[in-house]
Amino acid sequence: MTQKTVGLTETDKQAIAELRRRLSNELKEVPSNSDDYSLLRWLIGWDYKIDLIVPKLKHTLTTLAALKLHQADFSSIEKVTEYVNATCTAMSYYPGGIMGYDKEGNVVAMQPMAKTDPKSLLPTGRLSDMLINRIAESEGIMSLVRCVFFFAYYSLHYWNIHIATVFFLKSL
Repeated sequence: MTQKTVGLTETDKQAIAELRRRLSNELKEVPSNSDDYSLLRWLIGWDYKIDLIVPKLKHTLTTLAALKLHQADFSSIEKVTEYVNATCTAMSYYPGGIMGYDKEGNVVAMQPMAKTDPKSLLPTGRLSDMLINRIAESEGIMSLVRCVFFFAYYSLHYWNIHIATVFFLKSL
């Protein structure tokens, strides 16, 4: 799945292609993470150090595939929250989660860190369930971020074409 991303430099394109080459099997398992935007985020976050990125991204993709998170419906805040809450019964004792979007379209999530009594929470679920829960919420948030990005990208191109068409028609 190749997506056009606004403003990619030749260096960006080559680095993205290299990541796709080295991680082709893993990206086939989790196609939602194979777009230019997702790979560019890794490149920027790790200063384009592909040798450092590959094992980290490989581990991430393998984990997402093992948890089958690429098959989950993370198309809305409500669906992400529903999925996340279903993964761990202890989550009903923790306030927070995805709050919504800010004015710029960024996903706002909050996990208040306060004094808790871990011993009293132990009977509510396994630690592994809580870890899966955090991974699921993170992937859900990334899915929402990707949706916002693609919507903004394609809307921008649609409006540019539409405005150009209207301008052309008015000039006739």
